[in-house]
Amino acid sequence: MKSIFRILSVCIFLLGLAACENKTDGLLEQLDSELNMIPAYDKTFNDRMELLKELPADNPRQQFRINLRIMDAYKSYCCDSSMAYLDRNMAIAEKLGDKDLILETKIYRLQRYAKAGFHLEASGLAQSIDEDSVPSHLRKEYFRAMYTLYTEVITYTESAAQGRDMLKEKYRCRDSLFKYTEIDSFEWAVLKMEAASDVKSAGEVRMFAEAALKACPEFSHEYAIAAYHLAMSYPRESDQRLEYLVNSTIADVRCSVKDRASLNELCEILFERGDIDRAFRYAADYCMTDALTFNGKLRPWQVTQFFPHIEQAYAKKTARENSVKAALLSAVSILAFILIITLILFVQRQRMLISMKDKLAEAYLEIEKNNNELVETNRKLQKLNDQMKESSKVKEEYITLYLSWLSENINRDKQFKNKVLKAVRLGKTDDLIKEIEAQSPIDESIERFYEQFDETFINIYPDFVEKFNALLQEDARITPKGNDILTPELRVFALIKLGITDSGKIAMLLHYSANTIYNYRAKIKNRAIVDKKDFEDLVRMID
Repeated sequence: MKSIFRILSVCIFLLGLAACENKTDGLLEQLDSELNMIPAYDKTFNDRMELLKELPADNPRQQFRINLRIMDAYKSYCCDSSMAYLDRNMAIAEKLGDKDLILETKIYRLQRYAKAGFHLEASGLAQSIDEDSVPSHLRKEYFRAMYTLYTEVITYTESAAQGRDMLKEKYRCRDSLFKYTEIDSFEWAVLKMEAASDVKSAGEVRMFAEAALKACPEFSHEYAIAAYHLAMSYPRESDQRLEYLVNSTIADVRCSVKDRASLNELCEILFERGDIDRAFRYAADYCMTDALTFNGKLRPWQVTQFFPHIEQAYAKKTARENSVKAALLSAVSILAFILIITLILFVQRQRMLISMKDKLAEAYLEIEKNNNELVETNRKLQKLNDQMKESSKVKEEYITLYLSWLSENINRDKQFKNKVLKAVRLGKTDDLIKEIEAQSPIDESIERFYEQFDETFINIYPDFVEKFNALLQEDARITPKGNDILTPELRVFALIKLGITDSGKIAMLLHYSANTIYNYRAKIKNRAIVDKKDFEDLVRMID
């Protein structure tokens, strides 16, 4: 029973360890993705700064406040830019002769110097400010600046006596800040956390760090600060420390913060855990670059403290990998030699197969070529057959028309002849004249011929008019009017479709002059949408 319990305990431990590793890997992958987005986040930040810089100012005091907003936005992005706008405000304040504005600018400059590591400059400014002369509306900023200065300087002070004096001043400034700070706010929680840190109360440090994290928007600059302090409250080897450092770095990235400590600390932890590649990449590509962009004194120095160790470890790792690569390359070379021999034998065999395949392919192509020729011949025969059918149909229709017309004319002539003979025998000359005058005019016979021709042609080619018009410009298309089936122009090209191309023959059949036929043909071809040379060929191809 005890053995089973031990096995289960080990399994649970291993599963928990695997889950932690997966979570850590997921966090680092998320951080990699966020770091890749730095150009986009920086562009958004710079676009926002351009909008701030374009804000209109009606007077110097309003410009002074706009400059303060720009300075505050730049304070964690670029120290030089932040100080430049403080210089502009100092020029405005001195020009206006406003002592309060001059003092306010000095206080902000003091805080920026202290935070960026310019401790000597900050100390000089602090000595130039009389605490008792600071007005009430600036006292909170004054105590905040002095508290920042003492906090930063104490870290690098070697003299014990000087350190104790500064520590007292730091505590006094912090106590003064509490009077101006709202309880349970982010700043209040940070001050309480730092007070707990001074007395080494780890439990309270974590409690107030968590309170600070809850008091600010997620992934804001304040969130990054709170997450960093919360991370530092956990043991160095714990996953919670790494998790909060990652969250703090992500917040810094999204806010385009260049003066950040979280990624520096994260690089050291990853280095200690053996993730040398990632630690080197973070340090080289981001920590050093951001430190130079911010251009403070402390960050480049902090990065250079651990960067050589990472670089050296990375170089050793690279050397080991190169040795392994060399051994693998030797093994691969031997295998490649064996593979080449095998390939030579294989190629010889393949050549034989390819030769046989080529011969089969040639035979297949020859068969395919013959088959295509048969298909083409069959197509031509089919087209010829269709043309013969069409020609047969045309002949049949027009032979019927011709015989019908001829028979009708014979009967009419026979009747007329009998009437003339009868009148002559009986000597009825007047009746003969009346009979001749009663005959139908020639024009009516021609019209009747046109009607029968039109009906017969359209019966053979019902879509002729529509397809003929498709060859013409839109404004030149022909539409028969009244009871006409075809117009004179259509009749001319109907005969061309039937194979009668001589203008003289067309004129004789249609009872037009040869010149009229020529004009019809020229007029229509000039208004065609195709080449004039090809127009009549295309008409003959209408089916």
